[in-house]
Amino acid sequence: MRMKVSLAAALAMAGWIATAATASQAAERRLTGDDLRDLARRETLWCDSYVEKTDDCDAITLLRLLPDGRVLQTSQVLIQQDPNVDVVIQDTVEVRGDQLCEKFEGLSDKMRFRMNGSPAPAMLSLQLGALFASATQDLEGKTVCQAFYRDEATGELREEMTADGVRREDLESVYRLKEGEGAWMLRPQIGAEDEDERVIL
Repeated sequence: MRMKVSLAAALAMAGWIATAATASQAAERRLTGDDLRDLARRETLWCDSYVEKTDDCDAITLLRLLPDGRVLQTSQVLIQQDPNVDVVIQDTVEVRGDQLCEKFEGLSDKMRFRMNGSPAPAMLSLQLGALFASATQDLEGKTVCQAFYRDEATGELREEMTADGVRREDLESVYRLKEGEGAWMLRPQIGAEDEDERVIL
């Protein structure tokens, strides 16, 4: 599952949860299963909650298409700077119709916490892991699905998420996509004193 789910409570809502999508829905097209597979096949980068002024993201996710047709999602979030603490989550989801879906069974085996590029101290990893488990407790055992709508004017993707068929607007985001060369920067989620300080993925 994407990072938005993990950080909902774990970071005490520190700028992470996006507000409801504001993009116009009049010129949108819902992505098909083939569209989602194609984006994963091309290993497209997804920027969560892009801010044009600072050219940065709350999270960056790479999708890869696996030989069995499933999609591997690798997401990175910068939790704080000085020291730099980030988390990387790898998760595998299925393409079901025109959605990405999985039965949510926790993230403990999918998360890697790092400090200044090296594995974070065990105690810190345990503390953050416990917060993430608490933040996602209400999703445990549920089938979580994501559908995406492309804004034909901007190219951005608006997400709709459900858990056992119930809409979860509080966990939804708007994404900007990128292929090839170039990099976005990650926005620290807590303790950011200088908006010009960023970490490049």
